[in-house]
Amino acid sequence: MLLLIYVSAGIASAYLPQQHMPWLEAVACVVIVTAAVMGIVAQLRRGADR
Repeated sequence: MLLLIYVSAGIASAYLPQQHMPWLEAVACVVIVTAAVMGIVAQLRRGADR
């Protein structure tokens, strides 16, 4: 789901005017940070199960 949102923001950036770029960059940053946090939490849970 996060990858779909990220790719959609990238595609939208090709068609939207420059004034929307800060908004799209914010969406992309939120998606990247969310994915990173989810990955870290998954690794921590995996380590705690061992």
